[in-house]
Amino acid sequence: MTKTTLQSSSPVLFTHPQVNDAFLYIQDILERSQIEFIVLDDLAKKLFEYNYMFEVPEISLGVLQRHFTESGSSTLHSMLKKAVFDDSTISCEYNSVPIVIWIIKKKFKFLERPDKRAYLDMDLALPNPFKSYWNARWLVR
Repeated sequence: MTKTTLQSSSPVLFTHPQVNDAFLYIQDILERSQIEFIVLDDLAKKLFEYNYMFEVPEISLGVLQRHFTESGSSTLHSMLKKAVFDDSTISCEYNSVPIVIWIIKKKFKFLERPDKRAYLDMDLALPNPFKSYWNARWLVR
C-alpha cells in the first residue's frame, strides 16, 4: 500500500515584510506612472480592519479605466518589463509575491469616493463603503 498525501487547497500566504516590500515596489511604479489605484481584496480587508501585521496571498489593486491613461500605460510597460498585460489585468511578481492590477471598466458606487487609510507614510484608497465592496468584490474584475 502506498501512502498518499493530500495537498492543501489553501493559498500560500506571504509574510508582512514580503508583502510590504512588494507593495512599496508597485506603489512607487504606479506613482511614477501617475496612475491612481485602490487597494482591493485581502490586503484591503486587512487595512480596513487596521490589521497592519498582515499575511496575504497576493497584492490586488484596482485602477479605474479613466485613470489608466496612455502615458501611464506606456510608463508601466517600460518599468514592468516582465509583467503580463492583457485587456483587464497587469500581472507581475516582486520577490515571488504576486501582484495583480485590475483595470476596472464598470462603474461601482463603492469605488467612486474611496476611503483613505494611513499606512506607513501613505494614504491608501480603499473601497467605500467597504462592506458593500466586500460583499460584491467578485464583480470588480
